[in-house]
Amino acid sequence: MTTTVRSPRPVRRALAAVALALLPALAFAGCGDEGTPPAGGAAGGGTPAAATTATKDAVIAHLRATLAAIEAEDWDAAAAHFHMGPRAPKPAEFPEAFRGMVAKREISAAGIDVLAAKGTFGSLAEVFPERGASWAERAGVPLDRCYALAHGDGEVAVYLGEGGLQLIRLDDVGKLR
Repeated sequence: MTTTVRSPRPVRRALAAVALALLPALAFAGCGDEGTPPAGGAAGGGTPAAATTATKDAVIAHLRATLAAIEAEDWDAAAAHFHMGPRAPKPAEFPEAFRGMVAKREISAAGIDVLAAKGTFGSLAEVFPERGASWAERAGVPLDRCYALAHGDGEVAVYLGEGGLQLIRLDDVGKLR
């Protein structure tokens, strides 16, 4: 009997493709019927602190709490920081999706620090006039309740709902220096 040994490269490509497929679903998930994040909360238990207004400092704190939950491998808490809907990953897929975000440098402590120091904050329509409306529409949230923080290629968009801030876009923040 002949055994064929295959290169691990196609397997790695397939895994990377799965991770890439999950990230947009996570970052751009539409709103479910209930319009609330899944159960869970910030690292250490509970739900993320509900912000009543969106400010640059509130978005930075939300990003830090998101990263802390991911680093603690508290997948439900990490998911609670995102606006989740029917297109979002299933709980069984959270570990791969969130680890993939860190591996692809979508989020990092250093990148959050750069956003805190140099980022431009404002309404989603102001910060991303050409793309912001489509991000809000894709997430199923009203544009006038969305805010953004950006610097260089780092992009963050949040929705301020009844439950506080929820990420609707997180891109290249970990690549900021």
